[in-house]
Amino acid sequence: MRKFLLLILSLLLLLGIPLELSSQSHSYQAIVLDKSTNESLPYVNVRVYQGDSTFYFSATDVQGRFIIKRGFPIGTQISVSCMGYSTKNFPLVFSEALDTIFLEPDPMYLNEVTVMPIDPQEAEYFETGTYRKSEDIYICRRPGNRSAVLLEPDEDVKQGILWRFGLLISESSKGEHPFRIFFCEVSDASDQRPGKIIAGSEIKALSQDQGGWLYFDLDSLRIPFSSKGLYAVIEWLPEQTPELESFSNLGRRRLEPINHFCLAEHHCKFEDYLGWYQRPGDFEGWRRLKERKDFLVANPIVYANVLVIE
Repeated sequence: MRKFLLLILSLLLLLGIPLELSSQSHSYQAIVLDKSTNESLPYVNVRVYQGDSTFYFSATDVQGRFIIKRGFPIGTQISVSCMGYSTKNFPLVFSEALDTIFLEPDPMYLNEVTVMPIDPQEAEYFETGTYRKSEDIYICRRPGNRSAVLLEPDEDVKQGILWRFGLLISESSKGEHPFRIFFCEVSDASDQRPGKIIAGSEIKALSQDQGGWLYFDLDSLRIPFSSKGLYAVIEWLPEQTPELESFSNLGRRRLEPINHFCLAEHHCKFEDYLGWYQRPGDFEGWRRLKERKDFLVANPIVYANVLVIE
């Protein structure tokens, strides 16, 4: 009798376990919406993590959707973030159903725009000049990676409004390139890294092969421009959600998502080196990172037009 019960139990286990496993989903898909307007949000950063470890990093497509098709350890979390919105974190639970994620606008970003009452026709237009860096500006093709360009005014500019911004894409990078750009203060840190965001909204642009120039008309944003200067932060936008390789397979923490690149000096044996490298300043790691082939190279010519307030 005991052997018979064990046989029945074994048969139930053999039949039941495959059925249970087949009913479980091994993917998670969602659409990200603006909670105030119900509009979909494209190019939102999506990160799968546990503690300090990042397992997956991607972005929503042009319809605001993303899908995760791989397994992760128990207790894995999802972080959904976008500039101008509050970040949402929640446990990763696989399901066949399409989930809806609502992001709430963050008043801290929306209230950052400074409106300065001035008639552009009555003000003097002043071009800050052309800035030539000793190194090319590298715009990473990975979603969520950003490059920061420091715009410094001439000495006689005390207060103004950033009117226009341009970036020349090199001849080797022809084609359509979607970008997102915003502006940050220069922080008080010793390396003058980008600080608080001062532009209240994102600017999206599609660069086509017309001389390679990216143009941004900024007059409607009324971005204040002082003698301290500011950072233009440029982010590459994927045209669709990429299936990125796991960061654990790419190497250790040096290839985790980069927030921005800083302009800083590196004192080596033979000369002072001025260039862009990864915060907090891993010079050798940044040089190795530049050698990867997933960077869009921009010519080191940046200009900005400033509307000077007398």
